[in-house]
Amino acid sequence: MSPPIVRFAPSPTGRIHIGNARTALMNFLYARKHHGQFILRFDDTDMERSKEEYAQAIEVDLAWLGIVPDLTFRQSQRAPLYRAATDSLRASGRLYPCYETAEEIDRRRKRQQARGLPPIYDRAALALTAEDRARLEAEGRRPHWRFKLDHVIAHWHDLVRGESHIDCASLSDPILVREDGSYLYTLPSVVDDIEFKITHIIRGEDHITNTAVQIQLFEVLAGSGSLPVFGHHNLLTSATGEGLSKRSGALSIGALRESGIESLALAAFAVLTGTSASVHPVQSL
Repeated sequence: MSPPIVRFAPSPTGRIHIGNARTALMNFLYARKHHGQFILRFDDTDMERSKEEYAQAIEVDLAWLGIVPDLTFRQSQRAPLYRAATDSLRASGRLYPCYETAEEIDRRRKRQQARGLPPIYDRAALALTAEDRARLEAEGRRPHWRFKLDHVIAHWHDLVRGESHIDCASLSDPILVREDGSYLYTLPSVVDDIEFKITHIIRGEDHITNTAVQIQLFEVLAGSGSLPVFGHHNLLTSATGEGLSKRSGALSIGALRESGIESLALAAFAVLTGTSASVHPVQSL
């Protein structure tokens, strides 16, 4: 096997917590074991919530854990590449404009649920004529843009879960571009993974549905032979079973460091918890 290229891609919208550290460490250790490359990518396309102070704090926290990236970059500096990918998807007919407001989509979803139907987007916007779109824009509406999924079953061999699949017909066509022209997570992530030749995507199991969507984006933008290997690990939760969040600051690496916990002790706990191995002291990463 050729040396892997992996990435850890936090959004600088808060301090990273022990669950984020778990993902970062798993990627870093996998790269080092196989003499590969570890990339730190800041997913900072949300300009309103992303803060420089958080990006700097993330780098400090990773360094304290012993994680030294081979390369660091920010998505906010790569907008021309995302625009080119957007133009390509529009030209191929896979990206289409939608004009519903969030309230209208929510009402439609609730009606579907009341009828016993799956609450997925019904592709009503595909029926709009050019005149319909012009009228809506004259009323002041601006489109968001959805990726038209092929209704096929996405298959992949997961490093953690083994053979995996998702029926894409059970998913809503995902929004890739907001009304203001900014990008959601999905498209820039795939564009960058292609550009930097990421070979393995190791992340939490909350991204499994994203994987089915991203497989189709990889195939449209770079061809069927472009897929990386995916691995989805289990998640750490709070003592009450709730998911950890950067916004809440729960179990942040900075707070744990300031409480006096040693970095290797925290690294061992973050990586080994939830595995078949017991948590035990380690001498080094």
